[in-house]
Amino acid sequence: MGDGDWQARRRDQVMKGTQYTGIIVAIIIGLLLVGGLIYRGSVESRRRAEEKRRELDRARIEEEAERRKAEVEEVAEEVAEEVAPAVSAVPAEPSIPIPTPPPIADAGCQSDPPHVIAQRGKVAPAGMVYVPKGPFIMGSQAAEGHHDETPPHRVCLSGFYIDKHEVTNAQFKEFTDATGYVTEAEKAAPASDRTWRHPSGPESNADDMPNHPVVCVSWNDANAYALWAGKRLPTEAEWEKAARGTDSRRYPWGNAAPTGTLTNIADKSIELAWSNASLNDNHRMTSPVGSFPAGKSPYGIEDMGGNVWEWCFDWWSGTYYQTGASNNPTGPENGEFKLIRGGSWFSGADGARAAQRMHFRPNGSSAAIGFRCVKDIG
Repeated sequence: MGDGDWQARRRDQVMKGTQYTGIIVAIIIGLLLVGGLIYRGSVESRRRAEEKRRELDRARIEEEAERRKAEVEEVAEEVAEEVAPAVSAVPAEPSIPIPTPPPIADAGCQSDPPHVIAQRGKVAPAGMVYVPKGPFIMGSQAAEGHHDETPPHRVCLSGFYIDKHEVTNAQFKEFTDATGYVTEAEKAAPASDRTWRHPSGPESNADDMPNHPVVCVSWNDANAYALWAGKRLPTEAEWEKAARGTDSRRYPWGNAAPTGTLTNIADKSIELAWSNASLNDNHRMTSPVGSFPAGKSPYGIEDMGGNVWEWCFDWWSGTYYQTGASNNPTGPENGEFKLIRGGSWFSGADGARAAQRMHFRPNGSSAAIGFRCVKDIG
């Protein structure tokens, strides 16, 4: 083979190699382009799937929010009907014993000396606070409150112990577990699907809210619990003194207007016609007891303004302050309604006033009414 032939063959080989290399490079580039397109398609597909998932999540969240809003509005409407002062139903007479606070023997109404207050505070039953013996001014001036709060008058009370917090779901469960007690709302079911066990309806569960105040209990239910616990319901005079002390303050915490750190009342958390949209206590309905320590009373008692209304011992009368006793008053001998005090998550700021009086049928119940107990000095 001549040099010319060899060189020609060599050129052909180089050319073929270059062609093969070009083909291989083209194939590689093509594969890369196809891979890139596939990757981009995969990324785009994942992006679209993620957007769809987020849209579904948003839809579910919005649906749940609407459901919860409707649930709260439904309960609020029912509470509005229940707590209205003009309730006309005549209650059944309580079928359980009613303990009556003892009359005061000290006509001069001497106040407890400091050492007695300190000693009784040390030996207070678990979860209770001592409110000292002595006088205080009960009620409001006409310009400050409602007609049934007038006139302001001097009342003399014996010392007593009162629960620092409202009775909770967990505490009421102990009572029902121990006694088999069935509340009046439960007896009325299924006509009423709201009971203390399901305070906002069938989907709610008190077991999930052990530290929230028990609600949907009647005066009769609350009285039965108090007797079982070796206590009783407070008279409204005892309740008011425990809430406002002896300086005639407007609210348990003082005279300052309510804020979101002082009390649980109707605010931006729940859309009601009277809600204060400038306040936010972060609770649409009840809050765990003791959630607002800054709003405690002069004796350190919590949630006496807001959260839930609280049952008192007394029958209600719009004119009782004009004729009632001045020493350990226990209210009229009979009536149609029992007193509730303290306002609730459903109330405006006026409900949280320490002198505010409201009334309710004793065999009725509400998602905005609970209670606390007192105990006499042994």
